[in-house]
Amino acid sequence: MTEREAGTPTPAVRDGGSGKTLRRRILVGAAIGIVVMLGALAWAGTAGIGGVFHREAELRVRDAAQRSAVFIDRMLTERQRELDMLTASPTAIDAAREGTRRASSQGLEREPIEALEQRFNATRTLDVDPRFRRYLTDLNSNVGAIEAIVTDQWGHNIVVTSITQDFMQGDESWWQTAAERGHTPPSAEFDDWSKQVVMTMSGAIREPATQRTIGVMKLTFNLSRTDSALARSGGTSGGIRVELIDADGIVIASSADTPRMRPFNGAQAAAAASDTVVHYQADNRANMLASIPVGASGWRVVAHVDDATALVDARRIQRYLNFATLALALALLVGLAWLDRFVATRITHPTERLASVAERVAAGDLSVDVADVETTDDEIGRLTRATGTMIRELRRLATALRATSSETAAMAGEITSGAAAMATTAEAMALTSSDLSEQSGAMSQAIAQFTSDATRLVAISSELDAGSQEGLERNVSLRELAAANRARLDESASALDTLSTDVAASASAADSLAQASEEIRAFVTFVQKMARQSKLLALNAAMEAARAGIHGQGFAVVAGEVRRLATEAAENAERTETLVRDVLMRVGDSRASTARTVEAVASVSTATREGLDSFSRIESAVAENEEWMRAISHASTETHALIDEMTKRLESVARTTESFAASMQEVAASSEEQSASTAEIADVARGLARSAEELARLVSAFRLGDVPAPPAGTPGVPSIAENVVEEEELVAG
Repeated sequence: MTEREAGTPTPAVRDGGSGKTLRRRILVGAAIGIVVMLGALAWAGTAGIGGVFHREAELRVRDAAQRSAVFIDRMLTERQRELDMLTASPTAIDAAREGTRRASSQGLEREPIEALEQRFNATRTLDVDPRFRRYLTDLNSNVGAIEAIVTDQWGHNIVVTSITQDFMQGDESWWQTAAERGHTPPSAEFDDWSKQVVMTMSGAIREPATQRTIGVMKLTFNLSRTDSALARSGGTSGGIRVELIDADGIVIASSADTPRMRPFNGAQAAAAASDTVVHYQADNRANMLASIPVGASGWRVVAHVDDATALVDARRIQRYLNFATLALALALLVGLAWLDRFVATRITHPTERLASVAERVAAGDLSVDVADVETTDDEIGRLTRATGTMIRELRRLATALRATSSETAAMAGEITSGAAAMATTAEAMALTSSDLSEQSGAMSQAIAQFTSDATRLVAISSELDAGSQEGLERNVSLRELAAANRARLDESASALDTLSTDVAASASAADSLAQASEEIRAFVTFVQKMARQSKLLALNAAMEAARAGIHGQGFAVVAGEVRRLATEAAENAERTETLVRDVLMRVGDSRASTARTVEAVASVSTATREGLDSFSRIESAVAENEEWMRAISHASTETHALIDEMTKRLESVARTTESFAASMQEVAASSEEQSASTAEIADVARGLARSAEELARLVSAFRLGDVPAPPAGTPGVPSIAENVVEEEELVAG
């Protein structure tokens, strides 16, 4: 029995501060959620703004580098085209020819450089064409060149627009490169005379007919126009600077006040960049740059800016966003505070009053009234009215239960006594049915055992019948096989007789062949003797013909033919003798093989006759065994039919016995079910009685207000402690 059933409020119910705790949890969770959400939004907005401005800065840097690279490429192309036009002009070619002629006439190509420098220390030039010099001076002011030098084919100055440091230029690397390759790539250097960074370009003056180098022209350009052009192309908005650096990373020109001819801080990053934006660290600051190669001498246009300067607008907007987020968070927190006050007034306090009423009802006090609780038309008001209605209905229900609990207890007692009588009768019927069922079961088991034995006899008889039939079939097959083998042996004996006759004839033929071979051998011996006599006769005839002289020439021819025929006859006789010898050897082998064959055929014939006798005896024995197996099969068939009839009768008796046993079991089961049902009815009746008593006890514990509750310990109304002990005993039982 729980505390609630006993009328004692639980600690959870007595806690009146749960409403405040829940309200605080909700408000604190909402405040934390708002702060986290606004912080995440502020962080996302800050990161997004930084990313957008960072990408825009990269685009501006790359655009400045590209526009500046286009300008530098165009400037270098124009300077190279101007130099090519000057070196190919007829005036320059004539000046080079004249300078070469004058230097050769004076023998300057053979004088040492020190002597030449001392000799022309005042003018530093041959000045072969003053008109061309004035033309170059006027042209330089138009194209931005500050100096022009023209030399002959040995490197002597022949036309200059200003006094140079040396008269002999042939020992300079730029002159040698221009004379050999036709031109030199643009190069930057610091001019000590003009105290500024200049760009020099050189080109060879060639003979139009032979393309032989007859002079070299060098132009020196001022880079002030390049600086201003870089400033216009790159611009100064956003703090972007544009630098022109050479292959070694030295600053040549700049859109700002960057020191010239000094190493650029991001030279390594610029070399790694290829038309892309690269980030690097310089002077403890993060920077970004875009580098684009220009010209053929390894120069690069570099546009760069530090991240702090490029993202100054982004930082300002991020600060504004953070301030706005903080202000919004403060406004939301103020709104939450106002919401807390509203919830406490309209929800929490009325809910606490309703919780107090519910705690009194849970303690068993149904006399409480909620009419004094302040109500409104919202959900709290509806809950208050529903709670009052519920308490009134509980009060009415408790009164009705108190009146009907005694009647229920009396009816339960009557049901219990009737169920006890029915249970006694059902137990007697079940005992009798069980005895009959056990006897029928024993009889059914005996009949089933006898039927099983008869079934095994049927199986044994069937196996015996099948074995006899199989044996009979095997005997028939064996007899047929013996007859077939005897017939085959008869055929084999006849074939062996024929083979023996053929072998004897073959031996006789071999003997005849041997005799014929001996006769052929004798004839060959006779032919050999005749050949030897013919050779002697031919030799004598040849000797007689030689003795006769010219009259014996015809006879000598005949004697030669006779000797040749005798020689061929002797050779053929030898081959024939060899052949006859091989034939005699093979005939001898054939006679030996034939003799062995005759012996083998005789042995096989003897074994065949013995096999014929054996198969005759086997056939007789098989016929006798076949008759015996037929007798066994007939007896087995009759036995099988008799056992089948017995088995059918036993199965009929067994089925009848089993039906009777099943009927008895059903009767016994019905009796047991009736007894169990009666016991259940009795249990239900006892439970109903206990429930009625418990209901009366519980109802008496309520305080109804208009009807005073009986005091604890009154007869018929147990106290709460006694109820708890009684319930624990019932549960344990």
